[in-house]
Amino acid sequence: MKIIKFAIIAVTICCVFYFSWLNNPNFSKNALVPFWLNNWSNLHGQLRTGLPFIPLGFIFNTYRKKWKFSISGILLCFAVAVIAEFGQFFIPTRFPDTMDIFYAMLGSFIGSIFHHSISKFETKI
Repeated sequence: MKIIKFAIIAVTICCVFYFSWLNNPNFSKNALVPFWLNNWSNLHGQLRTGLPFIPLGFIFNTYRKKWKFSISGILLCFAVAVIAEFGQFFIPTRFPDTMDIFYAMLGSFIGSIFHHSISKFETKI
């Protein structure tokens, strides 16, 4: 199970870096993304930044069930978001945006809350 969690984390982080460091933030010419997701992501530019951080926030918090470890999961997501935004300094057609970091934190917080809610639900059953 730990290998699966690690693989999901690694693939998600790689996707965050890949899509953050594309020359063109418009996904319309990207064959890796389905057509319907291209359209949605182009309409909701910054909101799409938070989506991959929902599973990251969730999975980072599966390693511990105590609430204090949710903070460390959110901080790990923060580090990934900051690295992704910092990398955009080196791409001439891109620029870093602090709102992307905000949406990444929001996504990781939603994932953490979702994990915490499921954990509470499991203890009641």
